[in-house]
Amino acid sequence: MPQTGGVHTEPGPVRATALELASGKPFGAQPTPPLPCVGPDVSPRTALDDALRPWLATGRCFTGFSGGRDSSAVLAVATDLARREGLPLPVPVTIRFPGVTDADESAWQELVIDHLGVDDWVRIDVEDELDYLGPLATRLLRRHGLMWPPYFHYEHVLLEQASGGVLLSGHDGDGVFGWWRWAGLSSVLHRKRPPRLGDMATLALAALPARLRRWEARERRSPSLPWLRARPGVTVQLGLATEMAGQPKRWDRWLSWLSRRRTLALGIATIERLARDCGTRAVHPFLDPRFLAALALDGGCTGYGERTDVMRALFADVLPGEVLARKAKSSLGGGFWRGPSQAFAASWDGHGVDMDVVDPVALREAWSVSRPPIGAIALLQGAWLVGAEGRSGTGKARRNEPICEV
Repeated sequence: MPQTGGVHTEPGPVRATALELASGKPFGAQPTPPLPCVGPDVSPRTALDDALRPWLATGRCFTGFSGGRDSSAVLAVATDLARREGLPLPVPVTIRFPGVTDADESAWQELVIDHLGVDDWVRIDVEDELDYLGPLATRLLRRHGLMWPPYFHYEHVLLEQASGGVLLSGHDGDGVFGWWRWAGLSSVLHRKRPPRLGDMATLALAALPARLRRWEARERRSPSLPWLRARPGVTVQLGLATEMAGQPKRWDRWLSWLSRRRTLALGIATIERLARDCGTRAVHPFLDPRFLAALALDGGCTGYGERTDVMRALFADVLPGEVLARKAKSSLGGGFWRGPSQAFAASWDGHGVDMDVVDPVALREAWSVSRPPIGAIALLQGAWLVGAEGRSGTGKARRNEPICEV
């Protein structure tokens, strides 16, 4: 079974289904092999170094660097390893959106760069170029068809900068380090922190059978997808609720479960598709199976604690404390929703979507706000593609049928 970019994938293409694209919420599992066995002598940082070393040795290694905790950690660990072993330093690549306040991470970026003492730093300023329907996105849509996530063209800019070399990413660090829903409860039960308001409710939830946790997830945590018709909307909500209710309560088992998520496989498949276009190798160290296995073994059944606790346990020697503990995240949505997308949404005539799945009135309303929900964006791109390619506007692809190549 091939291994691409530090995560196992099944042979053949992995494509989003029509319903996944219409909702923007893939769910379920993708068949993958189990995590490998590692010995207790292999720490998570040792495994991470082993995952990074061969790519640094190529002499043309870049890192996508936003200034967030995950991309900062990849850059910091790779830089530390390169200096210790006399390897060429990785080059951070940053995309900036001048004038988009929510996307401004310059202060965090400069803090990390100064702390690491990095001199070679590529910064790319963009305006409408990365619009959801800007020139790059529409060129890629014509070439590949719809892909998930719908901001795939952002990755293309980074991959193109690393053409002929390697691009490291912090892909799904949010998931690996911060998405385990039982982290807070585990910290309390194992006396890693004092109880907080709400911990008793989480404990009661954990004690419920899976079917009741599924009900709770659907009733209280389901995303709002008002542009979907009733039946497909229920299908998505049940799928997401089942996924959330099925999260293992043990950290070590959860990491194996996480690596099989379909949303992860779809994102990696999209990056791999674009990387081939650019002649670039895309590598995601936090998804390296050996790193995940070492992290599972080291954390055991209880894990390390919550997001900041994990970051401190793994990266306190290479990053400033304020970076490890930061809570706020930037929002790039304003950088993607510019003139071309707004103009198309305003002039849309209702064609190019499956009317059995989508309510066009509700969809138009979802597009009318200043920051449309990300779940509605693949429908925007799909409607544009129908018009651009002169396809039938009936949109009758079956809901679980993969979108075909263009």
